[in-house]
Amino acid sequence: MSSEPPSELPSELPAEPPRRQTRKDRKIPASQEGRLSWREGDPHPLDVMIEEAMQLQDQRNRALASVRQALSSTTNLLGDAEQLIQKDERADQRVKQLFQDQEAHKHLEHFIATFAVLRRKRDLARLQAANEALHLAAGLLIEVFHDDPFLEDLEEVMREDRDRKELTGVKKSRDRLGWFEDAIHRIRNLLTAGNGWFEFFYIPRRGVPVGLMNVVEIVKRIQKQGVPYAELPSKLFDQVPEEVIPLLEAVRPGSPLSPELQEIVSLAYYGPYASYRFMEFFRGPKNTVYLGRIFSRTPRIELWSLFSRRK
Repeated sequence: MSSEPPSELPSELPAEPPRRQTRKDRKIPASQEGRLSWREGDPHPLDVMIEEAMQLQDQRNRALASVRQALSSTTNLLGDAEQLIQKDERADQRVKQLFQDQEAHKHLEHFIATFAVLRRKRDLARLQAANEALHLAAGLLIEVFHDDPFLEDLEEVMREDRDRKELTGVKKSRDRLGWFEDAIHRIRNLLTAGNGWFEFFYIPRRGVPVGLMNVVEIVKRIQKQGVPYAELPSKLFDQVPEEVIPLLEAVRPGSPLSPELQEIVSLAYYGPYASYRFMEFFRGPKNTVYLGRIFSRTPRIELWSLFSRRK
């Protein structure tokens, strides 16, 4: 068997095995020697627990003060039904103001009712989530001030007539942990209710001049498809005004258009139109509310005149 190394190394070398993380220093030193000869007053590894117990008492008091402040702030934020009615009235009036000058004003009452449903459903879900969160907080406070599973287990362990079954405190802690997890899951589901999103779209105009359509196609190929300007077919430049050529040369893949070119491209479309999409319930069917054209802007005459010429 030849002892010479291979002429070619493998293209992929095996990865190094993961390195073990450095173990952190122990808080409690290992107790190895002198355990049987230890006497009260002698140093002991568990002496660090005495100091930590005092530190944790101070930290617990600060945490309690923070919880009291949070509860006080929450109480101050809680309003009443009259405030909700006033909020609805202000929101309905604002919707009227936003849509009174738009093309979709003929559906104004439908918009007001639909958005009222979405707002109130969202408010209801948040109140229900807050109720779940407050019950969750109450469960935690009960465990802090009125329950002590650890002490229950300790007392049970010290009883002579104990059995070998699961300790009461352990089972109670496990059951309560499951209840906490269920509450958090319900809160997460409630926070998705009433959520939605706005979408914008444009409608192509009919009878658009050939030169303008070519400008739109050039922008699409460069910006969206990444085709270099120099590789565009010459037929795409038919009836494209010379004044627009420098703007097209400056287009880069994935980059926004210049304001001048954006305004020219917008000549080929009606819009923008907007819609609001939402789900009736968690993972339910999606609904769409069409809001119509958001604003209507008259194109500048000089821009249209660029494409009215013929080469």
